[in-house]
Amino acid sequence: MGFAGFLCLLALAVTSTARMMKRLGRRWVTRHRLAYAAGVCGVVHSLWLVKADLSTPLVYAGILAALLGSRFWFRGSRGAGPRRTPR
Repeated sequence: MGFAGFLCLLALAVTSTARMMKRLGRRWVTRHRLAYAAGVCGVVHSLWLVKADLSTPLVYAGILAALLGSRFWFRGSRGAGPRRTPR
C-alpha cells in the first residue's frame, strides 16, 4: 500500500508542471484525483504497520475523513456558480 501511494504521488508530481497541465487539459483534473487514493493508501499502510496500538492510524483516518468530508461538503454547497441578478 505504501508503494501504491508513492506511485500515486509520483504521478501527481510528474503532471503538476504548467506544461503538463496544458498538455493534459481537462484530464489533468481527473489525474489529480489520485490524491484521494494516495491518502487512503497512506492510512491503510499505517494501519498495517502497527501491531498493538491503533490510536495513531485511527487519528490519521479521522483526519483524512474530515478533510475529504469537508471537501465534498463544500463542493456540494457551491451549487452551479454565482447567481446573476436579472436586468
